[in-house]
Amino acid sequence: MLLPFKVSKPFTLGIELEIQIVNRENNDLSGLVDDILQHLKHASYDQQIKPEITQSMLEINSGIHDNVQNLATELHNIRDQLLAQTESLNIFFAGGGTHPFQMWNERKLYPKKHYIQTEKKYGYLTKMFTVFGMHIHIGCANPEDALYLTHALARHIPQFIALSASSPFCQGVDTEFCSSRSNITNLFPLSGMPPFMLNWQEFCNYFDKMQKLPWVENINNFYWDIRPRPEYGTIEIRVCDMPLTIEKSVAIAAFAQSLAKYLLEEKPYQLTDDKYDLYRYNRFQASKSGFEAELIEPQTFKEYRLIDDLFETCRKVEPYSKKLDNEAYMLKLIKDVANKHNDAAWLRKLFNEGESLKDIVYLAGHLWAGKIKANYS
Repeated sequence: MLLPFKVSKPFTLGIELEIQIVNRENNDLSGLVDDILQHLKHASYDQQIKPEITQSMLEINSGIHDNVQNLATELHNIRDQLLAQTESLNIFFAGGGTHPFQMWNERKLYPKKHYIQTEKKYGYLTKMFTVFGMHIHIGCANPEDALYLTHALARHIPQFIALSASSPFCQGVDTEFCSSRSNITNLFPLSGMPPFMLNWQEFCNYFDKMQKLPWVENINNFYWDIRPRPEYGTIEIRVCDMPLTIEKSVAIAAFAQSLAKYLLEEKPYQLTDDKYDLYRYNRFQASKSGFEAELIEPQTFKEYRLIDDLFETCRKVEPYSKKLDNEAYMLKLIKDVANKHNDAAWLRKLFNEGESLKDIVYLAGHLWAGKIKANYS
């Protein structure tokens, strides 16, 4: 049986931002999500903010947008209103893929049926999943386009990891990774990349078969790095750390939108399952080393530098960026790449200069609120 796929306007954008709720007194995570939701009860955007798997997480959902300018405006408005509405609470908010020193065993599950069932399936991994990501949805006209994008974008997953990396610290230590969050999301049995499927019928057959397993009810039970979302008519890129600023979030979304348009209109890749032979290897290298990663092409086994590959990708998508009118954000992104300025580099710079992890959380909160700018010099 074919899963119904909702038709969407191609290349429309929506993003989900998972942000940290932080206690002002000790800069550790705070479990006040219900208090926040109560304060937002009558806000115009209350339906766009919801709890996540543990009580120290908040998810902001954007609307659907044709261009990144409107997306940026909406997200800035939501952020500013969120800060104003919760001023009386003893909290602030921060980006970043992990909180630098929180302990997973101290987290409390949000009392929602789905999350309670998740804990029964996965045990302690559920609370370890107190990590923070950005999910990017891109509209697709039909399920075949969605499936092509799912597989074609796999080639570019290391680029998204390097661009968004913002989790060098975890459980109180420097992990020596740019994105330690990527390792935690990879612990689940239905994570990584989906199996290689050439058409929508194959995908639906696979889904029907997997629903016989006790832990698969719907597409949400697959924690893949990229997955089709037939109920929305999108593909969802799930591998990004939560950036430290809205500006960086929107710039990465602009890159995803331009890349998707390039991939669907030019169809540059002949999709074969051997392209996944080194997927986990390249993913790991990007998580570990970010822009400095050395990757391997799966068919020739030749090494190539991630940063060179990213520049080449930006060159290829430039004409599509112009068509989508997101050049300003793409140029900012390219400048950051040229200077190797990702969020992990800024956080680690602060640490190397003697800032405590507690102070780093405080500064990250000010950065997300737009009160300071990241200084790399």
